[in-house]
Amino acid sequence: MSVPGPRNSICDVAGLTVGCAEDANCVTGTTVILPDQPGTAAICVAGGGPG
Repeated sequence: MSVPGPRNSICDVAGLTVGCAEDANCVTGTTVILPDQPGTAAICVAGGGPG
């Protein structure tokens, strides 16, 4: 098991930049996670009304 970083957050993960993107016209935003190296990402959205 790994030891938590100094902030105990995803910001402690080497190779990732974490921020947010916002749209003031729609009054909405989302978390953005950008890897330093190319990779493959996936998501599973269960329930609700995605989109």
